Amino acid sequence: MRKPPALQDWLNYPVTSVVALLAILATLAWKSGMDISFMFMDSEVWHGQLWRLVTSAFPHVDLIHIAFNLYWLWVFGTLVEGVFGSYRTATILVLFAAGSAAAQYAVSVGGVGLSGVGYGLFGLLWVLSRRDSRFRDAVDNQTIGLFVVWFFLCIFLTHSHVWNVGNAAHGLGAILGALLGFCIVSEETVRRLVGAVLCLVILADFLLASFGRSYLNFSSNSWEESAFRVIKTSRIMITKRPWRIFKGH
Repeated sequence: MRKPPALQDWLNYPVTSVVALLAILATLAWKSGMDISFMFMDSEVWHGQLWRLVTSAFPHVDLIHIAFNLYWLWVFGTLVEGVFGSYRTATILVLFAAGSAAAQYAVSVGGVGLSGVGYGLFGLLWVLSRRDSRFRDAVDNQTIGLFVVWFFLCIFLTHSHVWNVGNAAHGLGAILGALLGFCIVSEETVRRLVGAVLCLVILADFLLASFGRSYLNFSSNSWEESAFRVIKTSRIMITKRPWRIFKGH
């Protein structure tokens, strides 16, 4: 795996650096008792507050959560930004953040953290490292093994009620990253097909997180937090609950 740049080179990677800084500030604000409920993913997204799809990636549950996510953001994000530039990298990160947040919200409670983005970057670089010479040493077999084992370990820990993890965010993030990677490296005909699949996955993701949530979601608030309710005053806001209910991803 390619060695990441030194931290003192942060100015060369403004998007990656700003995302990391926002994650640190949001987590510190949350833990200090500040009200950052406007950042969390909930049904208000479907009533105009679309920024929650992205801002829910910034707060983190604990030190281990943020340390792990920021490490891989720096390792993967700087590599992507160094090749694709800041504007394209920002677009990619928004896609991974919004897609993984919607997926987690569709099946469970709103999640927080950058793990969905991390798995998105992993999926992207897993494809590019095998098909694009600019990323030849981006992801090695050891890194692949780590991310695969961690994915299934998190599922086990969640179902064992040991640690709440946003597994849907991990999975959808990786899928989006891999599909985007194939879009980048494939020939035109295949690119169009993969691009269509990517668009369909994104569309299905947001439809399930909005219209389909009451049928798909297994959390206790699936009906109260559904996007389109007849009796609006019966709304139960997930962001009013203690921070412990959020799944870290």
